[in-house]
Amino acid sequence: MGSPLKAFETDYAELHAFLLENNQLSMANFLENHSRKIYLLSCASYYENQITRILEQFIRSHTDDERLAVLAMNCAVNRKYHTYFNWDQISSIGSFLGLFGFDFKVRIQAEIKKDPERAQQIEAFLIIGQERNKMMHRNYLEYTLEKTFPELRLLNARASAFLQWLGEVFDAP
Repeated sequence: MGSPLKAFETDYAELHAFLLENNQLSMANFLENHSRKIYLLSCASYYENQITRILEQFIRSHTDDERLAVLAMNCAVNRKYHTYFNWDQISSIGSFLGLFGFDFKVRIQAEIKKDPERAQQIEAFLIIGQERNKMMHRNYLEYTLEKTFPELRLLNARASAFLQWLGEVFDAP
């Protein structure tokens, strides 16, 4: 089974095509405007869930003491996601990497610097988080999301690749 975001993309495309085929242009525009916002929020929520899961697995794989794992989850993971990243700086995840120590941060930043595609993935991830914050703090219903659905799909594809890589980074010793 694919990602729930892929299912959303498919459902949106089918409904949008149906509305256009049936000359329901105002409804197609309404769907386009609101689906983009819902999709963006869905992406951001999915990323938060995935990073939280990655960190929980990382913590649990490095301790056998349930008390320590619970403490780390309660103090460093649960409800902390939005503090990990500088959402206004869409070119770096240095603040997040720094949470795991200077050596880790330097090593991973060097890896990222060697891979321009990875940098694009990180930027896409941060753009989605930044747009989510703007939308939620500037009146969701009146917020104008400038990105098209295809642009958002491309950002999601790149950000998803970043999440997969991040999972591998935290799986490695």
